[in-house]
Amino acid sequence: MISVIALWLAAVTTGAEVRTLSVVPASNRTEVVIRVAGDVNVTHSFLKEGNRLVLDLTGAQQGLRLDFDVNRGGVMGLRVGQFKPQVVRVVVD
Repeated sequence: MISVIALWLAAVTTGAEVRTLSVVPASNRTEVVIRVAGDVNVTHSFLKEGNRLVLDLTGAQQGLRLDFDVNRGGVMGLRVGQFKPQVVRVVVD
């Protein structure tokens, strides 16, 4: 029984963890900073509808879906959630 629990815990805890998201001012631009503990592969796409940037972090885990307003430097909001079992999706509005 213990080995089954250990395998389950290993499967659940694999992957990098998204720790924080922040929007910070920089010289003549705004930066969205995503802090991740571990290695991930990042792909991006743009959605014309709603003028959104979508970032997929493959190899990452996110415990909770987060959705918050920012309204700073052209960034209206950020959303982050577990899109697929090993993909965390960050949407910048």
